[in-house]
Amino acid sequence: MKIAVFAKWIGSLGGVLTALLCVTQVGCITGATRAIPATRLPDIYKAEPKCEEIPVNLTLLRQESPREYLLADGDMVGVFVPTVLPATVAGTPQEIPLIPQAGLINRDVYPPLGAANVPTLGVPVLIGTGGSLSLPRIPSINLSGKTVTEAADLIRQAYQDGGIIAEGQPVSVTLVKARVQRVLALREDIQSNAPTFLPKTSMSFTRKGQGDIVDLPAYENDLLHLLAATGGLPGIETYSHVWILKSTSPEAVADAQARVGGGEDAGQVFRALNAQRTAIRIPLRIKPGEQLPFGPQDVILHTGDVIYLEPRETDYFYTGGLLPGAEIPLPRDRDIDVMEAVAIANGSLGGLGGASAAVFRAGAGPGNIIPPSRAVVVRKLPSGQQIMIRVDLSRARFDPTERVIIQPGDFVMMHYKPAEIASNVALNFFQFTYLVSGR
Repeated sequence: MKIAVFAKWIGSLGGVLTALLCVTQVGCITGATRAIPATRLPDIYKAEPKCEEIPVNLTLLRQESPREYLLADGDMVGVFVPTVLPATVAGTPQEIPLIPQAGLINRDVYPPLGAANVPTLGVPVLIGTGGSLSLPRIPSINLSGKTVTEAADLIRQAYQDGGIIAEGQPVSVTLVKARVQRVLALREDIQSNAPTFLPKTSMSFTRKGQGDIVDLPAYENDLLHLLAATGGLPGIETYSHVWILKSTSPEAVADAQARVGGGEDAGQVFRALNAQRTAIRIPLRIKPGEQLPFGPQDVILHTGDVIYLEPRETDYFYTGGLLPGAEIPLPRDRDIDVMEAVAIANGSLGGLGGASAAVFRAGAGPGNIIPPSRAVVVRKLPSGQQIMIRVDLSRARFDPTERVIIQPGDFVMMHYKPAEIASNVALNFFQFTYLVSGR
């Protein structure tokens, strides 16, 4: 009998010594003693908040159109001049030629080579470089910056001054097809057609790159119209900004078109383009009162320009310690703090501790009834070094300074405080027996 009591006493003493050992060593094991308390974290180590940003006024992404269409090189106009266009013998009846409608080949908003305004009247003539229009029997006329009404007056006056047509005879000029700017759009936010079922802590890996060649008509050759024609605003798979690579080389566009058509990845095509091009970043969200980093001319697109929507490949945080190990995507346009990160990772916030809280099992102790309330955030700095931030989750419920904002690359770990370990160890010394009796 005495031997049994002595053995039980020795066992209890061993348990107490084990608890004391855990209490004294837990800080060294988790590294919490070397971590910076969240309440004393310097501002230079804090994540840049995104919740303060507001969407950019989308009308700033398009250009203002003139009240009347202004002609320039690349426009195709229909010109009718009696006895000249089309050529007929003087005195014979002449009908104004009708340019037939070509028909709709597809239902694109911006079909290749631009949409034709047909049916219309006259002989189709293309305005050349510098706005020069060459017509029979008169010198070239510069129509750059002229409306179709002003162009008709200039052509009539030129033929009258040359004695080719009588004064007052009708001359007609109509716009057959507007000039276009050919732009290459590379997007990496296009979802695959394959159905997927993902948990809330996962991001879709079925994304596929897509390249589009878009012919934007005059006065609609801007960023807003291009986004609308290629799928809309950037999805959550990409950053909330757009890169514009300015170029004047149509050969580069043709080469990129051939490579995308050959099945190459959109990102690889983007990185392989000429690095000497001017890259302009157009943010779609800014802080209130912040000056826009782009001007009205930056959103106007020209032939050879490249638009790229960059994927968010590094916007993840990681979990460990008492949290299930995971790689979890961060929201794009809002912040999450350390408490939200623990909740997303299915961690315990004030409830029963441990991955499985088997409490009050028959013949067992109460288990991890005291939940862990310490989180350590390991943050990598731009210099390559790292710091550890210590968060008291029990205080974070009431103190906003404890709620550290999580940034990409952070490692969030949850641990017990020494007192919590000691309490759980002590509670496990008790044995509970449940007797269920029925009548």
